[in-house]
Amino acid sequence: MSELVRIEIAYDDKHSMSIWSYPGQNLWEALAVNGLVMSAPCGGKKACGKCKTRVLGPLLPPDEAERYLLLPEEIKAGIRLACHLPVIEGLKVYLQDQPVTTASMLQSIPGAVVEPMVQHKKVYLPGLDRHNPISIQERLQNALPNLELNLSVANLNELHSLDRAERPVLELNTLMTEKQGLIYAGRSRQSVYGLALDVGTTSLVGILLDLESGKTIATSTMPNMQRVYGDNVISRLEYCLSHDDGLLTLHQVIINNANTLITSLAKQCDILPDQVFQLVVVGNPVMIHLFLGLNPSGLAGAPFIGIVTDAFSCRAGELGLLVHCEARLIMPPQGRGFIGSDALAGLLTLPNPAPFPYLFIDIGTNSEVILADKKGMWAASAAAGPAFEGAGIRCGMRAVHGAIDHFFWDDGQLVYHVLGNEAPRGMCGSALIDLLAWLLEKELMAGNGNIIETTDQVLIRLGSQGKEMVIVPADKSQQGIPVVLSQEDVRSLQLAKSAIRAAIEILLKESGIKPEDLKAVFLAGAFGNYLNPENAIKAGILPSIKPDVVYNLGNAAGRGAVQYLLHAPARQQMKDIKQGLNCVELADHPDFQGLFLRYLDF
Repeated sequence: MSELVRIEIAYDDKHSMSIWSYPGQNLWEALAVNGLVMSAPCGGKKACGKCKTRVLGPLLPPDEAERYLLLPEEIKAGIRLACHLPVIEGLKVYLQDQPVTTASMLQSIPGAVVEPMVQHKKVYLPGLDRHNPISIQERLQNALPNLELNLSVANLNELHSLDRAERPVLELNTLMTEKQGLIYAGRSRQSVYGLALDVGTTSLVGILLDLESGKTIATSTMPNMQRVYGDNVISRLEYCLSHDDGLLTLHQVIINNANTLITSLAKQCDILPDQVFQLVVVGNPVMIHLFLGLNPSGLAGAPFIGIVTDAFSCRAGELGLLVHCEARLIMPPQGRGFIGSDALAGLLTLPNPAPFPYLFIDIGTNSEVILADKKGMWAASAAAGPAFEGAGIRCGMRAVHGAIDHFFWDDGQLVYHVLGNEAPRGMCGSALIDLLAWLLEKELMAGNGNIIETTDQVLIRLGSQGKEMVIVPADKSQQGIPVVLSQEDVRSLQLAKSAIRAAIEILLKESGIKPEDLKAVFLAGAFGNYLNPENAIKAGILPSIKPDVVYNLGNAAGRGAVQYLLHAPARQQMKDIKQGLNCVELADHPDFQGLFLRYLDF
């Protein structure tokens, strides 16, 4: 241990811990190895400036590259970039990325019949006959001649303990599935649970359900720990393809991630993880390939096709998931390209009958846009980048405590709301859209995105990346560091909103639908859930439509996965959606480049 150095990790003034690292190792890597993952869209490549943390101790001064990515006030306050710092004995690192916990809105569908893929059945077996002994395995098979027996060794031992020669009839409670046959038989009636898992690029959402009643009994969310290797699917694909063990590493990380989530959910409900008999997992095609351990190289270049696109199932135990040994893992169908099962699952949550024509948008790093009317359904995937999730923005951050999530214009002043009711540390995506709309309305920003300097309504100064607006002064922020919006930030937001808007316009053109004909626009995902419709229209993300036709769905992917797990009609509906989906590849569309350039302006 003598060659290692100790790093003190502090979350506040009362809670701290220690980790050990080799001297000279990159601090970001040292934290990642110990499971203390920080936001880093670039995967620790010293490019994004997001792994900011307050560090005390014998520090080397920041070099020119680090100074470029930090505000002068941040450097004075001891804020440094973990990926730029070598580990030295005596470092104390402050971490504070506490996620925001929100109440679950995941409820069962009123009036829907619960039809899980696992069923109970009472079975009566003849007792053991001393004069004509037949094994309990054979008696079970005789009682259920059309079913394959898939019982664990532990389960067979349990049955042996119940099987006595003097017992004329053996009454058993069984569990069976259509595809697997008999998966459990015993004296007690097993409580049967299922898990719907939304594997997002940024986070995992797990929903634990009672498969008999269909009720949601627990929900939990946690960061996707693959973000150590980059905050977007492209950086993770690059890692996979450039490292011999890249696929194995990312696969194991997400499986460990899921097991932590499963264990947490089981503990909340005082059940055992092996009482989970069925799982449905949704996500974008890259996440699904990494979850299954499938080579994702087909998604790294044209024609962008993965190994699996139809519904796929396997034993959860094959992947190392901590559930029942015969639990079945179901992957619902994907679209083509980067249209994932998460987007298709989200469509299951829309009103029935659907308000045709409608637009469905899951806004994120990889934004899925789906347009539907009675004639058909069109879909495109827009590479919006991580700006709307706060990455690549000087004072941008995820929706965690200390993040401004909304701006308001009240009595002549710009006011804001902060998650966790704390002093602000930065701004998440929904706040950035509010801010853009306000700047445009007050003519503090030109239509081309240039910040207008001639104003006394907000302080404008020159930073290391050019002009920047001071939105929250240092004395009102959490760390004594101003929250700013730079000209470079505006450019990043323009690129993101232009990609989504161009996708919308292309689908409108392909379908022949006019914006004013839309009966509904559904916004899904964490960012879409907080987005103010009026400001999204003002900022140009959405076309000129009436704000009252815009609806925030929240985690539609998670709710859709629940429906797929519980209801047979939902499983057929998702299959039908995939078959009727017209996927438009934006990179090959002749109008995309022109529309993208056109919608860069506000």
